Amino acid sequence: MRRETPRAPRWALLTGGPGGPPLVAVIVAVGVLIRSALVAGLAGGAGPARDSDSRDYLLLAHHLGQLLTPPRGLLSLTVFHPPGYPAVVRLGEVFGGTVGVLAMQVVLAGITLVATFAVGRRLGGQAAGVVALVIVALEPLSVLYTGLLMSETVFTALLMCSVWALLCAWRSASWRWILLAGLLLGLSVLIRPVALYLPVVLVPVTVAVVSQSRGRKALMAAALLIGFCVPVGAWVVRNAEIAGGPMVSSVDSYNLLAYRAAGAVAAETGVTMDEASRALTDQLRSRVRPGDSEYAIAAVERDQALRIIRQHPRGLVISSARGFAHVVLAPGLGVVDATSPDLPRPVRTLLALYAGGIAVAVILGALAGALLLLRRGRWRVALGVIAVAFYLIVVSSGPEGESRFRVPILPLLAVLAGPALVALGGDLSRRRRHSGREIVGRQASQGAAQA
Repeated sequence: MRRETPRAPRWALLTGGPGGPPLVAVIVAVGVLIRSALVAGLAGGAGPARDSDSRDYLLLAHHLGQLLTPPRGLLSLTVFHPPGYPAVVRLGEVFGGTVGVLAMQVVLAGITLVATFAVGRRLGGQAAGVVALVIVALEPLSVLYTGLLMSETVFTALLMCSVWALLCAWRSASWRWILLAGLLLGLSVLIRPVALYLPVVLVPVTVAVVSQSRGRKALMAAALLIGFCVPVGAWVVRNAEIAGGPMVSSVDSYNLLAYRAAGAVAAETGVTMDEASRALTDQLRSRVRPGDSEYAIAAVERDQALRIIRQHPRGLVISSARGFAHVVLAPGLGVVDATSPDLPRPVRTLLALYAGGIAVAVILGALAGALLLLRRGRWRVALGVIAVAFYLIVVSSGPEGESRFRVPILPLLAVLAGPALVALGGDLSRRRRHSGREIVGRQASQGAAQA
């Protein structure tokens, strides 16, 4: 009678295996402690640095009760920024002001670390999950943005949990798991609208990777869309009533004109980005009439931006390539200065080199890992992660691209790089053992010859 292999207990996810050392729990704890130390340092000093977005979030957080009937001065701002992150800020302030918000972000960063390990283990095994976890736990930008009143940490946590739920759904063909994934993805849109069009990518991937009947595939795709539309649809209905038309946010049309179109003009004509943006803004003012709704203004912005982009396709390619390089490879000196303004210059330089080096290593490892997983026939597991990472890189690569946009992309690249780095380590170990055996054999032969 065949003896069944005992199943690993539920806590094996955090301990690295039944009876083994709590390696994963230690790495997660180290990552959380590093971020906690940063928050404690900011709390003991002048507090977190605040840019225009941070001030907007705080203002909206203090007027959450007026979202359905915003005063005239706040209407444009409530349409520009969805309510997700202001709600998080307001909840954190209940527990301890700005420090409470940052403490919540530390907890969410810990959830991101656990989700990164879980996704990495599903793609490439235990060792690959640990490698991905170490990368994200110690990556400077992921650490530093935890100490800012910015939406990156919250968005990344929701995104990685959604990816984990998707992998569980595709493996078990469970509509409950994919409904949860869609709900988390929809909530992430209310944090950062950049994820708005991810279902366009994920629905075909779901149909491709679910190895069930057509009816089951359709059910899974429908459950994903239903979960996604619950939070997003509610906000679209609100904007249809308040802002004059159905939309999630006006930020996409603004960025399309002020950055993508302006960047294309600047790259192709040689004028500066500021000059191109001012010229397009002046053209916009001439087309907008007094009393136009936020929806109407966004429609004019989008129409003008698309017309300019069609006229400057080469400039769009050039500016997008520059934006890609900045998002993927920039060291992020701005966030270093914002969180640690008194850092000695040599330390600041080393930190920037460290962040840039990790970025280069992770992007190369992700490319190698994706090819390795596809070659091993694990495309059903890898395809979703590859699709989400590719989508975020494409939509973030523009003149508006900043190193902070890499924060939610990094865990996805890390879990793809994990299998490649594990395979590389195995190859190096085998070569070292083979070289050692050759040396021992050569010494034995010499000894025999002398005898």
